[in-house]
Amino acid sequence: MPNTPVIMAKIKILSRIIARLIYNIFRLMICLQIALVLFLLLVGTYKLIISWTMMDLSQEYTSIDNYEGIILKDYDTNTAYKRSFWGLTKTDEPVDFSYHGENLNSNARKTLERLAPGNAGHIGQCTISPDGRKILYMKANPSDEADPTDIVDCSYNVLNLDDGTVTEFFRNPRAGLGVEWH
Repeated sequence: MPNTPVIMAKIKILSRIIARLIYNIFRLMICLQIALVLFLLLVGTYKLIISWTMMDLSQEYTSIDNYEGIILKDYDTNTAYKRSFWGLTKTDEPVDFSYHGENLNSNARKTLERLAPGNAGHIGQCTISPDGRKILYMKANPSDEADPTDIVDCSYNVLNLDDGTVTEFFRNPRAGLGVEWH
């Protein structure tokens, strides 16, 4: 007959090991859930900061010739912005706030419609660069082409007429900034 106390001791040790394993798995799951919640909070906070500020850390704009002459205008507050390392900063440079409409330059608009026919419906204000070789335009970016009214963010892009390349100048969830290029 098997030794019952020895078997009972082995069962007790095995049950403790299993209980400890379950406890550690449970702790790991809780830690992973907390890490996921913290990650989502950080991403959400970043998105909120981006949408409330004029922040954009991309540096693609530096490849645009004469990007220093580009000004984005908030018609609601009559505030002008220039691009900087972290996004947009206010500028005291003289800006024309008298025009508040869809297109600043009909020639630029026609060129954009010809070169980017699929995006023409999403293009807002546009203007030609001082040297006439580039077009600065605002484009509303929908979350889904099936619902083009659900705008996620706006990008301000520069189309190089010499080679057809597009360079992003600024992107932000806030919309409605006008464009000017000195």
